[in-house]
Amino acid sequence: MPLSILSNVSSLRSQRALSDSTRRVGLSFERLSSGLRINRASDDAAGLAISEDLRVESRITATASRNVSDGVSLLQIAGGALDSISSLLTRMSELAEQAANGTLGSEQRAALDQEYNSLSREIARISESTEFNGIKLFGGEQVTGSKTASSQLETVLGISADGKTVFGKNNLFPPNLHSFDTETGEVTLEIAGADYDPSGIGKVAVDASGNRVVFEAGDEIFLYDRTIGQVTQLTDAASVGTTEAYYGLTISADGNTVAFTSQARYDSAGNASGNGADQIVTIDLSTGVYGSIVGDFTTTPAHFELSANGDYLVTTSRDNFNGNNPDVGADVFVADIRSGSGSLENITNGANTDSASSGGITNDGRVFLSSSSNLGGLNPGGDNVLFEYDQGSGEFEAKLSLPTGQNFASLTLSADGQTLHFLSAGDFAGDNPNNQRQLFRYDADLDQVTQITALTTSTFINASLISADGSLVTDNAGTFNFNYFDTTMSAANISIDTGDGSIGVIQTELGALRASLDGFSGYVISSEFAAKQTLDVLEENRGQLASIQGSIGAGLSRLETAHSVLGQKKLEFDSARSRIVDVDVADEAAQLTRNTILQQAGAAVLTQANAQTDLALLLLESS
Repeated sequence: MPLSILSNVSSLRSQRALSDSTRRVGLSFERLSSGLRINRASDDAAGLAISEDLRVESRITATASRNVSDGVSLLQIAGGALDSISSLLTRMSELAEQAANGTLGSEQRAALDQEYNSLSREIARISESTEFNGIKLFGGEQVTGSKTASSQLETVLGISADGKTVFGKNNLFPPNLHSFDTETGEVTLEIAGADYDPSGIGKVAVDASGNRVVFEAGDEIFLYDRTIGQVTQLTDAASVGTTEAYYGLTISADGNTVAFTSQARYDSAGNASGNGADQIVTIDLSTGVYGSIVGDFTTTPAHFELSANGDYLVTTSRDNFNGNNPDVGADVFVADIRSGSGSLENITNGANTDSASSGGITNDGRVFLSSSSNLGGLNPGGDNVLFEYDQGSGEFEAKLSLPTGQNFASLTLSADGQTLHFLSAGDFAGDNPNNQRQLFRYDADLDQVTQITALTTSTFINASLISADGSLVTDNAGTFNFNYFDTTMSAANISIDTGDGSIGVIQTELGALRASLDGFSGYVISSEFAAKQTLDVLEENRGQLASIQGSIGAGLSRLETAHSVLGQKKLEFDSARSRIVDVDVADEAAQLTRNTILQQAGAAVLTQANAQTDLALLLLESS
């Protein structure tokens, strides 16, 4: 190699080698200090792109795992609530079994019924209050859809508490009494009207179970026990020559007490003796004792109903009973049958133009009613207000209010005396901004309104019948037929996303708990007959509850499996990314050692290369 002064090629080559080894030493320092093999795109562009995808997938999987953990917590809360309800249903079954024993008297059954109703309300409270992140777990979905028309019945006259059986008359003459099964659509001839009177069947009333039916045929009232297929005549108007109008006819929810208006007068043994103006006659079916309530009817009452245990009667009438309604306004009257005065006492006294309608009376004598009167000074504006009246204190309490022009239609009180179902165009919960007529549920003890339907048109009419549990609404608006609407709230689905798109969603059906329990809050055990019917219902409800528990258990099993799978997926994503981006410390340390030696050697060689020009000077000096 020639000796040059202007270009020290050896030095330049040494510089380049030293620069490369220094760069590699710096790179090793960066990798070892950061722990990453890829610190910038230039390190490995393809590897960086793959590692970023894996990082995103890992984070999504971690979030999905948290979703599943939340889902597990939600279902565990729901499962705990159902365990409590299962215990309550078991206790209610024990109480019903005890009440079905013929050795108990009415006072003992009343105590059992009081505990039974308290447990029923606790189920309602648990159902309404069980939440997770503000989500009601057992609320169910609002009902949409349309009515079903059936030509099997012409006029609906009664519904069982669970909404499964509708009673009504056909369009033949003389009309017969039929039952209609809303689940199967099957129609059964119950009573051939001509067998009891040429004019056929008139008014009809049914108990909560739908197994005791009282009906009017001609001038007489009959009791039909569907459990044994037996019909018993309860009145003997013919013996005293009365032509009965029977303005009112009802039977208590427990099937033990019948009440009706009659011109005939009956002694305690049920013997007719004379007649007069229409008064209320009561019959205790368990003892066969007849009673009467003072107060003469001249018009058909707008509402005529017994408390679930038959101890109280409430009616809405424009009659001037005992001189207490001189302006003949639509007032609400109450009678204490078992221990009171045996006369009708008005609890409202509105003007003739005011409206009032009773919604029912509880076993302890509390009355729910709607009125535009200023009752207790609580309604000075004349709105339509839903009141609760306490006979013990004589005080009113305003529960809900509607502006003038809207009303509480078809008020129906549950047997436990705490739940009211009604039709209204009001917007109580913000779910009815267009003011369509909807079905609502009001829980008095919880002071809570629930909108059950979400209809876009006013399908319901005011003159409707509602089952005690709110699962069915019927009306007679059809031509030679009747309409019915299944208002059972559907089960709500909880969706848990496991991070795999649409196929990664796990849905668990929690159940609309109160809707799933047949006849919830519609049954009592205040009579031997009612207790026996309630036992069958409770058995069905325990099966319904077990089904919901099974659904939750299956959901928990799926979520626990999903949680395990997600954990494994995240591990594999992280492992794959680690293999791409993480530095191999052992290999990089060896590279560092090698490059450090090369750097040091390069520096030493560069020193010697730089000294090559000195040789040229020596040659020049010697020459």
